[in-house]
Amino acid sequence: MMSADSTNKIDSIKQINSAIKHGDYREADALVDQLCKAQGFDTEYPMPDSFISELKEKEHNMRKHSTKHKWQKKVAIWAVVIAALGAGGFTTRAVVKDMVKQRMEAMPEEKKEDLLKILDSVPTNAIYESRELTAAEEKRRLALTNEYVKGKFPENEITMVRADNIEDLNNLDKDTLYYVYNRARIYYPERELTDEEHLQVIDLFKKQEYVIQERYERDYKDEIEAAEAEQQKASEESNITEEKAIAIADEFRNKVLGESGREITEELKQKLISRGIAEEALAEGDTELIVDIVFCEATGDSEEDPTYLINYNTNTMALYAFVINAQDGTVEDMFITFDSGMEELSTSAAEESVPALYEKAKEDLKIQFGISEEYTETHYSYFTNTDSETIHFNELSFLFVKEDGTGYRLTYNCNAKELSRYSVIKNFDDFLQQQADNESTNNKTFIMKDMK
Repeated sequence: MMSADSTNKIDSIKQINSAIKHGDYREADALVDQLCKAQGFDTEYPMPDSFISELKEKEHNMRKHSTKHKWQKKVAIWAVVIAALGAGGFTTRAVVKDMVKQRMEAMPEEKKEDLLKILDSVPTNAIYESRELTAAEEKRRLALTNEYVKGKFPENEITMVRADNIEDLNNLDKDTLYYVYNRARIYYPERELTDEEHLQVIDLFKKQEYVIQERYERDYKDEIEAAEAEQQKASEESNITEEKAIAIADEFRNKVLGESGREITEELKQKLISRGIAEEALAEGDTELIVDIVFCEATGDSEEDPTYLINYNTNTMALYAFVINAQDGTVEDMFITFDSGMEELSTSAAEESVPALYEKAKEDLKIQFGISEEYTETHYSYFTNTDSETIHFNELSFLFVKEDGTGYRLTYNCNAKELSRYSVIKNFDDFLQQQADNESTNNKTFIMKDMK
C-alpha cells in the first residue's frame, strides 16, 4: 500500500477544498492538521477561521520550527496545503498575471506597511465574511476573479473602518461594504453585491496575500533557498526527474482521458462542464493548463519511495492531480476534479448505479489502463455522511484485488458516471485499515460490499 503521504494526500485536498468552499473552517483546520501530521510534524497553531490569519499562522509556525530538517518538510507540505486551498479561492500560489503583478508591485511601501500592521493586529479567531455569498454572487465572484486577472480592477478600494464594540458595528451603514480591519471581517450588505464591490474584495485579498508573501520571502530567504536546494538534490538523486514525472502524467492523461497536450480546447471545456465545473471557472486568458509539481520525500522511517505531486491548474482551480513514484515512475494515484458542491446522491441511488459502473470499471481497467490480470476479490465501496444517508462526494469505488493482496481502485462520480480517481493498492489489508482510520477521523462511514 502506498504511504499516507501519497494515498491520503488527494483525499485530504478534496476534503479541505470542500470544507472551505462551504465555509466550514473548523473542519478545514482539522483536515490541514491531519495532513501536516502525516508529513511527520505537529502543528502547534491550528488554522484560524480567517484565511489571512491562516497565512500569518503559517509564517509564525515557520519561525517556531525553523530547523533544517523540518523546513524541508514544511515547504513541501505547505505547498500541498496552499495548492489545495487555491482550488477554492485566492492564494499566494495562484498564478499572478502581468497586470496584477504590476499592480501589486506598484503599491507604495507605506501602503504595504499599513496593510501588514492591520494584519498583524487582527485576532486569530476572526470570522472571514459576515454572510455566505448567494449562488448568483458566487458565480459572479468567480467570473470577476477571471476579469481581475486580465486587468479589470476596482475604481476604488474597499472602505476600511475600525469597530471597537457592538455600538460601532450597529452604526455602520447596512447598505455599504466594509472591511472592519480590527476584527478581520468583511461586512456585506444584505442586498446583492455590485461588480465594483466584488472587485474591491478581490483586490483586498490579493493585496493582503501579496504583502504577507513578500515579507515571508524576504524574512526567510536563506531558509527557503536552503530547503529548495535540499529538495532539488533529493529529486535529482531519484531515478525519475521532474521533467520525466510530468511527461508520465501527460502521457497518462492522453492514454486514459484522451486529452493530449495542455491546450484548453473547446472539447476540454465541455468535459469540465460535464463534471459540474462552471464555465466561468475558465477565464478567456486561460489558453493552456498550468503544471505545478512538488517533490515529497517519504516521512519518518517509512520504506516507501519518494513521490511527485503534480497538479494541472487553470488560473482559478486545480483540475487534475497525480502522484508519481519518483523511483520507478509508477502512477500511484490520479484524481480528477468534479464540483464538490454537487448535490450528494442517496445511498439507494448510488447502489442502483453499481452494476453499470462495475461493467465500465472492468472495461476501463482493461482498455484505458491496459491492465489484464486475475483477481481473487472484487468489491465496491463508498463513504456515507454520518449526518445523512448520502454518498460522500458522490464517489463509488471498485476494488480489484489479486491473490498477493495488491490491486487497483477505480472511483467514479455517480452523478457524471465518469472516472474521478485511479489508485494502486499495494496491500489490501493496509488499505482497509486506512479506510477505517479515515472513517474515524472524518465523520463518515466506510461501506464495502462484495461484487456478485
